[in-house]
Amino acid sequence: MNKPVILRRTGGLGDLLMMTPALKAFSKEHGKLNIMLPQGFEGVFDNLPHLENIIHLTKDEDPLVKKFELGWDGELRDLSDYEFNYEHHMQPVITKTKIELFADRLDVKVHDNRLDISFTEDELANAKSYLDEHNLNSEKLILFGVNSAQPLRTWSLEKWKEVINKAIKWGYDVLVVDKKLNWDDERLT
Repeated sequence: MNKPVILRRTGGLGDLLMMTPALKAFSKEHGKLNIMLPQGFEGVFDNLPHLENIIHLTKDEDPLVKKFELGWDGELRDLSDYEFNYEHHMQPVITKTKIELFADRLDVKVHDNRLDISFTEDELANAKSYLDEHNLNSEKLILFGVNSAQPLRTWSLEKWKEVINKAIKWGYDVLVVDKKLNWDDERLT
């Protein structure tokens, strides 16, 4: 059978996770999927039952050449920048979520919008240990990835503080994932 090959050359962790509901729906029609992702995201899709092969491409690797080298003969479905192009052209009236855009591109209906993440027992134990060590409530926890590779999606530090303070006010514990912003010592609340 000629399995389609999914390709994503650009984007960050959030974009990859937003693809997961569409990938799961697509795999119901096509079986386990072959997928190519940018290097630096090793482990993001590990353990997902609907993925057969995950290849991490360097910036210089040509996906068509790689597909040929691997003997993958299915159609290449390129999801690179698909949703960004939509967002760029539709600003400020964006009516579709990224999950809907990826589903459109793969021509599938998504009935479950939950992001698909599968952890090993060791990863779950490490997460529990981290939450316990930092006295965080796993039932009311929000993780914010506060930066984007796309300038259109990046908020100011003041906007992030406003959103995070609201989450804290509503009783949520907050984790912030960021490697670019320079957070000062000022407490958020």
